[in-house]
Amino acid sequence: ASLQLSRNILLVLMALQSWKGFVRRWMKAYTLSYDAKAQLSVLDKTSKAASDILKSMMAIADEAIPRAAENIALAIGALCVVLPPSVHTVKSAASKFLLEWLLQHEQEHRQWSAAISLGLISSCLHVTDHKQRYHNITGLLE
Repeated sequence: ASLQLSRNILLVLMALQSWKGFVRRWMKAYTLSYDAKAQLSVLDKTSKAASDILKSMMAIADEAIPRAAENIALAIGALCVVLPPSVHTVKSAASKFLLEWLLQHEQEHRQWSAAISLGLISSCLHVTDHKQRYHNITGLLE
């Protein structure tokens, strides 16, 4: 069962904190599994784990029921918050995905949590990613 957020900002902030802890453990499990499989650098393992996790969340999110979709959007935001700055390609991909959700007016249940996560991710984007930040801000203002 997914947590019912009901547009309560305090509940959302608590959910985000919970998702951050969960995503950290998920990232750690993925990177440890890569230790056993291949000789990758720490950065490569982190980047690959983050990319795999984001892809799985995005695949599930598109088919999810509204309450689950809200939580997945928050989990994507939490993923980007816990990632190191060097994994900016994953943050950019997550940002684009959530921006698409934000601009889908027929999917109103996705918009609120997507907007909150998009705001979080925008503060985590690479300093040179001006174009994506601009698109995020424009989408949030719309």
